Amino acid sequence: MHGHSEALDWLEANAKQQLTEGQALYFDSGDALVGSNTIWKNYEPNLERMSSVFCTSMAMGNREFNYQRRILDKRAAQRLFPLLCSNLSDIRQSGRLTDTQLVRQLGSIPEIDCQNSCWRETELWRNLASQRWIPALSLHNSNWSEDYSLLLLAAVPVQYPHNAIWEKIFGFRFFEAETILPLLAKRCFELLNRPLRLVILSHLGLERDRVLAENLPPGCWILGGHSHTVVSEPVKIGGNFIVQTGAWAKNIGKLDYNFEYPELSAYQLLNLH
Repeated sequence: MHGHSEALDWLEANAKQQLTEGQALYFDSGDALVGSNTIWKNYEPNLERMSSVFCTSMAMGNREFNYQRRILDKRAAQRLFPLLCSNLSDIRQSGRLTDTQLVRQLGSIPEIDCQNSCWRETELWRNLASQRWIPALSLHNSNWSEDYSLLLLAAVPVQYPHNAIWEKIFGFRFFEAETILPLLAKRCFELLNRPLRLVILSHLGLERDRVLAENLPPGCWILGGHSHTVVSEPVKIGGNFIVQTGAWAKNIGKLDYNFEYPELSAYQLLNLH
C-alpha cells in the first residue's frame, strides 16, 4: 500500500463484520507503510487502520523491516496483529545460525482458535502482536474445516549475504526464502502433527515466488508482493498457486479458500478505481 489506504476504506465499508466475526481473514504481503528501513516515521497510520479492520497478519516487507530495534518495537506497539517473517533471525538473541539451526530452533508454533469471536483479545494474541516479528502462525476454526488448520509462513527479501559487514554492524541475518521456507514448512508439519494447509505471505516478487513455489509441497497458495505485479488469474506452478494485487492499494485480492481441495479455491481481483 505504501501508505495509501483505499483498500482499507473498502474493507471498512464492505468486510468489517465478516472480519470481526472471523468469517473472513485479512492478510497483507508487506510494504503497507509510508516509511522505509532507512527513512521512517514515528507514527504509521496504516498500522492503526489495519488494526481497526482486524488484519490477521502481515508479511515483513522492506518497509516493515528496520535496522534499528527501537523502530521495530515502536511499530509493534502501533499494531494489534502479528508481523510474520520466517527467513530472518536476530544474531544478538540467537547467534549466527545456519539454515539447519534456524529450522531446528523452531520449537513450537503459536496456535490460534479463531472460532471464538474474542480470539483477538486473548493474552496469546496480544503477545504475538507485541513481538518484533514471529516466524510462523497456525489458525484453526471448525467452521472453516473440521480437519485442517491454516499454517502461515512469510518471506522478506535478503538485504545482504551471511557474514557481510552489515550483518556484523546491525546483527540481523537473512536466509534465502527459496531454500529455508520449504524446510520450515516441513518442520511445522512435524511439530503440529495434524493436517495443515500452507499459505505463504511473500514479499519476494513474482519471479522469486515462482522459484519458491517449485520447492513447496503441493496445495500451497502464495500471496505475493514487492514486484507490484497485478495477477488477475492465479499463476500455477506445479501444484501451487501465486497471486498478487499490484501496488498503492488499487486492488484487493479475494480468495474463497477451499480447505479440502486448495486447487479449487476461487480467486477474484477487485479493482478499487
